[in-house]
Amino acid sequence: MKTHGELLSTLQTVQTIWKTADETVNNSATLQDDDALILALSASTTYRFEFELWYSTGAVPDFQFVPAYTGTQTATYHLTSFTVPAGTTSTREEVHTSFSTYNATAGGGTHGWARVEGILITNAAGNLKIQWAQNTADASDTKVLAGSRLSVVKLS
Repeated sequence: MKTHGELLSTLQTVQTIWKTADETVNNSATLQDDDALILALSASTTYRFEFELWYSTGAVPDFQFVPAYTGTQTATYHLTSFTVPAGTTSTREEVHTSFSTYNATAGGGTHGWARVEGILITNAAGNLKIQWAQNTADASDTKVLAGSRLSVVKLS
């Protein structure tokens, strides 16, 4: 049986960044860093991460996003899930071994949800962040909404 101290030493601390205000992009399909969803990670460490994005967009611009890490990494393994705006039928789950851009295109507009969760093994320190934009530049607003989040747990 483990002592109280041994049990406490096995608990992992979850770092969570919550988006407290909506962020808007319009007339741009160029990926840009989210203003809030970014965390510094240490070198030579294994992390479990999860981005959860709530967004709104019009029928023309749709939404694109990509997780990014500014340091070097040994590996990343992650699952991407997203449901595009109401009234459409596109729900996808994909497993990947490298970060790439995802297009949540539906042509339906209104609100959508996306989640990226996985394991990241770092070589050098850097920032884990999410980049996003309209999929097609349009004068209407595309927003990542307050309540979106980034959570990270240091595994080793």
